[in-house]
Amino acid sequence: MSTVVGRWTDLHNEPEVLALEKGQDFRLPCYRREVFLRFYEFHLMRRSHPGCVYYALPWLAKHFNLSTEQQLWLVFINGNTQNIVTSWVIFRRHPDFQRLSGPALKAFFEDNYSKLAWDTDRRYHRKMFLTVVERYAALTHRDQGSYFRTVIGNLGPRDAFNKLWAVMGKSFYSFGRLSVFSYSEYLRLVGVPVECSTLFLRNLAGSRSHRNGLCKVLGRDDLDWHSSNPEFDGRYTEEQMGWLAKGNTEPLNPRNTQGKFGGILTASHKHRDAGLAVEFLDRDAALARTLQLLGLT
Repeated sequence: MSTVVGRWTDLHNEPEVLALEKGQDFRLPCYRREVFLRFYEFHLMRRSHPGCVYYALPWLAKHFNLSTEQQLWLVFINGNTQNIVTSWVIFRRHPDFQRLSGPALKAFFEDNYSKLAWDTDRRYHRKMFLTVVERYAALTHRDQGSYFRTVIGNLGPRDAFNKLWAVMGKSFYSFGRLSVFSYSEYLRLVGVPVECSTLFLRNLAGSRSHRNGLCKVLGRDDLDWHSSNPEFDGRYTEEQMGWLAKGNTEPLNPRNTQGKFGGILTASHKHRDAGLAVEFLDRDAALARTLQLLGLT
């Protein structure tokens, strides 16, 4: 088992290529970090991170003059569907959460069940949607703003995220780790003062995909915990885990851009055979701070 830390280029005394040109094999370790950073920066500029929420949610809120309660209701729907088109279709038919009619929502949902697309990661939760809404209404007493203000209190953004992470993971029916991760970012986009504080890299099973993505980007294929790499069994040393945890600043990012890369790292890992090709997966709660600093939200 390898116990060393560091990027592939450093360990092999190879220069990292920053001048990318057509025809280069971007799968090679010497290109990967620059390819990733350019990919990441492109999405910062275009707000085109997974799920389209960074441009769709602000536009919808402004264009339709949505109230705070309406925005919170819309992002809750999207926390379930992770499909902004489906979320908007449901919201447009039932825009008033405080006066929401359970029977009317049930009739609309069941009549259009096959037409309402859920994101792949949430597809098995579609059948639970009506129960989820019913329990959310009971939990918040149909006053979402007050509910979140009570939960967060006077906590700073990162402590608020940690508090919401614990509360939602326990109290929000059908919301798992990934759902809470994404939904907390939707809440931030509509004004709830939360900021993701960690990529949870020390959660071995739960963070396996995006941790593998980080290893691939850094050229450390030997630390890719996947069936395609049977020589590694997932036993990272404490030094390696600490080094990877700095992946959003020290080992990954020479430009000192603030932010984290959960969703895009996951995409990088899933496309191990195609290098760093793009796949839009809604796992991007960790990009909030960078977008905020650049004034894109």
